[in-house]
Amino acid sequence: MRPVFFLFFFLMACKAPQKTLTWTEPATFRIKMERTACYGTCPIYNFTFTDKQVMDYNGLGFVDVLGEAQAEVSLEDVNAIKKRLQAINWDQLAETYPCNESDLPTVILTLQTKNYKKRVEVGCNPPADLQDFINWLDELHKVYMPAYFLAPPLPEEAQE
Repeated sequence: MRPVFFLFFFLMACKAPQKTLTWTEPATFRIKMERTACYGTCPIYNFTFTDKQVMDYNGLGFVDVLGEAQAEVSLEDVNAIKKRLQAINWDQLAETYPCNESDLPTVILTLQTKNYKKRVEVGCNPPADLQDFINWLDELHKVYMPAYFLAPPLPEEAQE
């Protein structure tokens, strides 16, 4: 029993400390947002913003735009993303905000830089500032979608 006890503490002491997020490094960054499925027709998609001023989008189901799209992003919006991540204290967020409802979709945010990676899964009741960030980021990605992707479908009479 003693060797197991000491082995446990040895392994815990050897665990690498989690890196903290800093923007002082000349790091590349990627923030990915994923919306997962529910039992109904919840939109399923993901998009990634990068410091290279690019947004990659992938519509998977129940969205106006199925498939992949890419857009150029302004430097101002890239910097706004960084600023908002700092404002919500990204490092202090829990890794999961679970939900007891099995039918609700989950939002997964993954932030990665050269020396850092953190994933946050949001099911229900996240802090208000995190929910505001999710809503803002979701709206921001729509700004960069080409207009014809976001147009409502034509009525059936117009399609004939």
